[in-house]
Amino acid sequence: MWIPKYKRDALKGVDSPIPTQVVSNEEILPRPQSKKQQQVEHLIGKWGAENAKRLGMNRRDFMRTSMGFATAVLAMNAVHGAYWDVDAAEAFEPAATAEKWPKGEYFILDVQTHFTNAYDLGVERRAGSGGGFRQYEFLKNMGFNLKGDAEAYSFHNFVKEIFFDSETSMIVISGVPTKEKQRDESGKVLEGADRSRTALPSWLMAKRKKDLNDLAGCQRSLSQGNCAPNHYWDKVKNQPDWPALSEQMEREVKLYGIDSWKWYCHTDPGSSGGGFQLDDDTSAKFYEKSRQLGLKLFSVHKGFSYQSRTLGHLANPKDVEKAALQNPDLTFVIYHSALKHGPNEENYVANNEFNATTGDFLWHNVLMDVKKRNTKMNNVYCEIGSSFGLLA
Repeated sequence: MWIPKYKRDALKGVDSPIPTQVVSNEEILPRPQSKKQQQVEHLIGKWGAENAKRLGMNRRDFMRTSMGFATAVLAMNAVHGAYWDVDAAEAFEPAATAEKWPKGEYFILDVQTHFTNAYDLGVERRAGSGGGFRQYEFLKNMGFNLKGDAEAYSFHNFVKEIFFDSETSMIVISGVPTKEKQRDESGKVLEGADRSRTALPSWLMAKRKKDLNDLAGCQRSLSQGNCAPNHYWDKVKNQPDWPALSEQMEREVKLYGIDSWKWYCHTDPGSSGGGFQLDDDTSAKFYEKSRQLGLKLFSVHKGFSYQSRTLGHLANPKDVEKAALQNPDLTFVIYHSALKHGPNEENYVANNEFNATTGDFLWHNVLMDVKKRNTKMNNVYCEIGSSFGLLA
């Protein structure tokens, strides 16, 4: 049974500012806690209690501070080796951290941010509705200890968390695999929320990008567009509905002003009966239209694919090579670095150990082999994404 991470920690008495085992982002099935992760968790609890007592604080309050975070990182170094740059003094003195890591020193661009269309955001609000996306069971089980209302995952809380409670300098509002309805039954072109009330449609990303940039008086946000080759489908001809697809592409580039496409090859919002690949004929035609519109950046989810049982194999990055070589003027950003995480990798089943040559890196290595074979290839980049939380 899956339970939220914060409930699991509360039941075990764990107070930690960082996860002590893999936490799912709902695109993966998380592995069980490893022996080394158990050791880290034990040391965090032990040292946290000792350090808090030394400073006359209760452990829970101590672990909320930079000193508590330093204590947790020191525990990680003790178990895994000195991978993190942290000094023992940081576990007892906030000034040590403040001096070593002054705020505002780095430009931080978060290229994968999301909020949800919870229908409680100005024009998105509709009578009798509210929080539809938040009611999905999988979202309730994501492990966040947030209030049980639409505001928790809303744009307003999104702005607070990113721009007020962190040092993030700039963001990309990143897409999810959804399509927009173009017209009503009478043929009238739909606008705004009437086009889509799903989690994060292209029109909403564009609107909120403009809101943020207008508020800041400068460019603090970029946004992606969800449209992809299989989103508008002619079921009679069993091929893309090119007029509808072209219309949507033009709308997203010219009206919404998107900065990149966001593709999920292993999803099928248009009910085409299948996914697509970066190197197939439908993608090639999409590329040509996108060139004409002046947009040459493609952000592509590769790796984690547990949310698609039948099309998950299309998240393998093997199609990147041909697409990149045939389209040297286009740029491909591979999200999550094509990491493939799962609980069934042999060494984990047999020995509760991580094996860097299989499991997590199985598809990532496919992507790295593409780069090794093509040393002059300069139009493919790895995005870190959820891979950081799994490997750190």
